[in-house]
Amino acid sequence: MKKILILCLLFAHFSTFAFDDGSDKIIKKYLKSIGGAKEWEAIKTIKTTWQKEDKYLGESITTISILRGKGYKREKIYEFSNEGTKTFQGGTPSVYAWYNDETAWSVANFSVQVGDKKADSTLNLIQKQFGFNQFIDKRNDKHWIQSLKWQTQMPWCFIDYETKGYKTIYKGDSKISVDDVSEIEMISPTGDTAQYFFHKKNNLLLKLAYKKREFVYSKYKQVENVKVPFEITEILIDSKLGGSYSEWYTVNQVKFNELMDEKIFLKPKQ
Repeated sequence: MKKILILCLLFAHFSTFAFDDGSDKIIKKYLKSIGGAKEWEAIKTIKTTWQKEDKYLGESITTISILRGKGYKREKIYEFSNEGTKTFQGGTPSVYAWYNDETAWSVANFSVQVGDKKADSTLNLIQKQFGFNQFIDKRNDKHWIQSLKWQTQMPWCFIDYETKGYKTIYKGDSKISVDDVSEIEMISPTGDTAQYFFHKKNNLLLKLAYKKREFVYSKYKQVENVKVPFEITEILIDSKLGGSYSEWYTVNQVKFNELMDEKIFLKPKQ
């Protein structure tokens, strides 16, 4: 009788670890709030345009292309101004991309127009030192790659997540600013962990946290048959700039299922 009781307790403990009913209920409510699993399953690509205004740096336009689960590319163009005259330009976009674990790369394009040749030469040396205008191979940067992979799996990772090898743990309720949220920890099939915070009131995703990077989402709007955030804050924790660094974007455009050539994610030939 004791052996049967012990086995039952062990099985109950294993079942609790393998299936977290609390997180499962939250995930089902979330999927329903953004349009439903069926609608999202029909989406294979997402292309969005983000805009950012900065009183010092001017305007930046960011275009993000996502091939579901396989590819991510982010292109950002800056336009700097100095007393109304555009003396600094980032006409060629800075890019970083990942594709199918086969390639990952970045290039920080930055061009400066300076009248003095000596000063121009000095700036070119500084740009080279900091990696500007050079293609950088990022295949060995596991943290950098995984942060992009998480974004190619959102929100599809929540659809039939158990059969895909994901595990979830309900971490409890808390507050983010004035919002009551429920936190879920999600573990990918490869063992990477991310934290998701969902509004208790409307069930929408408020924040995604992965190691030193966070995304805060707001102003959800209907696009076709699903809901997506139109305001996004990106936060880098303990970045090279020191402390935390955040950028706030408004989303101008969202397109689903555009034809997307997989070559756009590959590192260009130099």
